[in-house]
Amino acid sequence: MGRGGKDTAQTAGNRGSGVDARKLIWGYILLLTLACAGAVIIVGVIMKMAASPRFAGDFTVFWAAAKAPIADVYNWSALERSQVDAIGKVGPFAYPPTTLLLLKPFGLLPFPMALGSWVVISSILFLAAARTLIGWRELALAILSPAIVIAVATGQTSLIVGALILGGLTAPGAVMRGAMIGIAAAIKPQMVFLFPVAFIAARDWRALGSAFAAGALAVGATLLLWGVQPWFDWLASLPQFTEVLRQTGIGIRSVTPASLAMQAGLETPVMLVGLVLGAVLVWKVFRTSLEPLDRVAALCLGGLLGLPYALSYDMTALIVAITPMLLNRSGTIISWAGAGMIFSTTLSQVGVVLASIDIFRRHWKAKMREAP
Repeated sequence: MGRGGKDTAQTAGNRGSGVDARKLIWGYILLLTLACAGAVIIVGVIMKMAASPRFAGDFTVFWAAAKAPIADVYNWSALERSQVDAIGKVGPFAYPPTTLLLLKPFGLLPFPMALGSWVVISSILFLAAARTLIGWRELALAILSPAIVIAVATGQTSLIVGALILGGLTAPGAVMRGAMIGIAAAIKPQMVFLFPVAFIAARDWRALGSAFAAGALAVGATLLLWGVQPWFDWLASLPQFTEVLRQTGIGIRSVTPASLAMQAGLETPVMLVGLVLGAVLVWKVFRTSLEPLDRVAALCLGGLLGLPYALSYDMTALIVAITPMLLNRSGTIISWAGAGMIFSTTLSQVGVVLASIDIFRRHWKAKMREAP
């Protein structure tokens, strides 16, 4: 009796120590994540904006493309010449012609009014979509992530695309789900290019058809408005944009695993392996789970595994999905570390891999428990 009581007491004490140790590790990772996120915001946003004479640098490109004649949109020199007096030097416009359908109305406004409207509208849409998935506590933390702060500060399309991804994976109607994902693909196709795998795995045939229909309508609208030439101009401009990425080092600052192999010239094989693994992850999650946050995370992570590059602001929808993982005290070290790296955009390439492993592992274990 006494021996059993002693063993029981020791077991309880060990169990209590284990819980305390996990809480300590979780707290350390959370604090480190917030510290890294704060450092990224201070160094990468505030100091950069203070040193730059222009705010919302990416939106200047969008506004310039929206105002320019369609023949000049993918001609970098012509685009810069046409807008240099209004907003100064601009970069290349690398988005497909379907993105111009979204941007053209803002080109009708003066730059300050266009920028203000863009930031307000995109922020409201994103916050509304995110709030349907996470609570106020998670949302308050998520909007402090560098990815979302940078998306706002640069005037990126990522908030609108993120809102469409979040809404498209949670909308009650199949037609609406597909339409929103299809529109997201028309604006920034690389962020949702695995959506056919997702909808096929989920056997969501109406959503799949709706997504392709929305994309076809967007392409058709560009053909009616501007003809086929802008599509050829866009395709011809992509090698120049790729070279700009290499020269400026933007590709190396990417958040994708393939970017880690760029210096060694191995980005292509790493990207191809990541593409296969990303498709497997998306298939597994959409086949076995209805959990919306896991589906958002899987679609975003799967895409990042297979992309040659993406920047921190491209992870806005993913931030909404991983913030609850970061705050979940009953998670694992892998899930906390992966979420922390993604949230803070510090070693995000590694975080994408860790978070993908964690989600796949959880769904694999759940499937095994269901097996007879």
